[in-house]
Amino acid sequence: MIAPLFWSEASNLPWAGILANHLWQSTVIAVMVWLLALTLRKNCAHTRYRLWMAASVKFLVPFSLFIQAGEWLRPIVAAPAQTPAAASAMEQIARPFPQGDAFAAVGTGAISAPYGVAFPLLAALWACGSLIVAFSWWRKWRRLRLVVRAAKPLALGLNLPVYSSSTLLEPGVFGIVRPVLMLPEGILGCLTSEQLDAVLRHEMCHIRRRDNLTFAIHMVVETLFWFHPLVWWIGARLVEEREQACDEAVLRSGSKAAVYAEGILNVCKSYVESPLGCVSGVSGADLKKRIARIMAKHMGQHLSVRRKLILTIAGIVGLALPVAIGLLHATQGHAQSASVAQSPMPEWQKKAGGKMSFEVASIHQSKPGTFTPPNFALDDLDAFDGENPHGRFYADFPLEVYIEFAYKLHPTAKETHTLLTPLDKWISSDSYVIQAKAEGSPTKDQMRLMMQSLITDRFGLSAHYENQEVSVLFLELDKPGTTGPNLQPHAKGTPCDVKLPLPEPGAPVKPGDVFPIICNAVMLESQPNHAMLLGSRNVTINSIAGALPSVERLGRPIVDKTGLTGTFDFTLEWMPEPDNAGAPGAAVAPESQTPSFMEAVNEELGLKLKPGKATLPVLVVDHVQRPSEN
Repeated sequence: MIAPLFWSEASNLPWAGILANHLWQSTVIAVMVWLLALTLRKNCAHTRYRLWMAASVKFLVPFSLFIQAGEWLRPIVAAPAQTPAAASAMEQIARPFPQGDAFAAVGTGAISAPYGVAFPLLAALWACGSLIVAFSWWRKWRRLRLVVRAAKPLALGLNLPVYSSSTLLEPGVFGIVRPVLMLPEGILGCLTSEQLDAVLRHEMCHIRRRDNLTFAIHMVVETLFWFHPLVWWIGARLVEEREQACDEAVLRSGSKAAVYAEGILNVCKSYVESPLGCVSGVSGADLKKRIARIMAKHMGQHLSVRRKLILTIAGIVGLALPVAIGLLHATQGHAQSASVAQSPMPEWQKKAGGKMSFEVASIHQSKPGTFTPPNFALDDLDAFDGENPHGRFYADFPLEVYIEFAYKLHPTAKETHTLLTPLDKWISSDSYVIQAKAEGSPTKDQMRLMMQSLITDRFGLSAHYENQEVSVLFLELDKPGTTGPNLQPHAKGTPCDVKLPLPEPGAPVKPGDVFPIICNAVMLESQPNHAMLLGSRNVTINSIAGALPSVERLGRPIVDKTGLTGTFDFTLEWMPEPDNAGAPGAAVAPESQTPSFMEAVNEELGLKLKPGKATLPVLVVDHVQRPSEN
């Protein structure tokens, strides 16, 4: 996959950003090669040919492959720590086309009308262009293939098959795996023995250099990136340097410059140049410039030790730098706990005791159609629902649920966990069974800290907290110092250690009933009159504030401004609005004495919700990947 320079999360970028960054990388590499070629213009042509070939191959090889290799090497090579600021700066330099709003819409599937139309149109245009170029290459190759089949063997004493053809094609080498030398009929009468020897040496040089193979690779580049003019310019440079390299080799082998030049001119007078770049002939490139170089006996200087060293270092740096970035990026993700510790950490993490880990843990993907409920609720409440699991953990959920549990996020308060880039769908769709055991009998918050360590180590989670201003609802007392009739201190209610009879399944909750039976859990039930009943016992106001957005579409987190301390029992009964209320022809709900949600919060709990803005520590997820093997 095409990926941006020094950026390993290519799958997180939309197609437009990916392509723009890849083309930018390849263009920069080509410009660097051009500068090197200018510097080496007095040196041997085969060196410049290799440089241009590297620029061509760059279009097929994204740097993300080397970055991924660096991430794989992190457990083996101890990479030095990298500050988040420096790593972020390198990513921004390497990614000059960041993911904007329009690109983000494409990447997440929320494609607006213009971009929704642009994508298939551009994809169709690219596919048509590639098919046209590929068909053109195939047609020329097929014509040459028919010429080879119709040719007759010719005995010249060379160590490869030689064929004679009645067509007017120039001498050339056809084929990649098993190349054959094609000579036109009558060439022995057009050239002297010395001229023929020089021409044959030229063709044998193409075979030794495997020029047909290398140019065939560039033909793939031209087919895929036909729209980039630099690709065609590189192709012209390859042909020019290829022919000059073979000319230099012929002159070094002892052929006379005048004889060789005259032989090339005689071939050009009598025959037509080969139509394919991957069929290496004798008359390619700028003929006038070639003859001038041959007559001047320009053979190019061999690279000095200093220039060889410079090119070697440049090649090593070009390959090693993205690998090093991958190592640094992986190390940064692996050391995320330190990054989180330096950012504004929620108070509950400090009270729970800092970083912790499970004693043993296993992770495997769920089998389709199977689900086993967890041994305790993975909610944002402070205590377990029911008996203490004594360090045992079992659940079968997508990674998104584990992140919400580990960082005590309420699933409906999305503004409190932001994603810098759209994450892959598997994070919320693919379920994973996690079984773990901790030493002793940790609290629920301590189990969260253990889950943080587990998903950081096994899912490569990289996250940090940032203080951000977000839209919230402030939970306040309607009347100072007074709560509603259904919100009372737990000390005034039924103690949790009192065993209560379980209600009949489906039986309505009657006035005076203790609801819910279980302490430390928020329960939601539907009443016979279609009203909803929410209740909890022995929970803090913060827990109530976290539960309210989950039962009504409030769209933002709730911040406690009541000033109430301790734990409470509460019940809240309200009549939900119909989903299609206000739509033409929608059924009108029957009149009921049960209040709406906002009315119930006010009348029954003595609270009110007031919209506003607040600065909250927001969890920002930077990177995540599929889990490592057990």
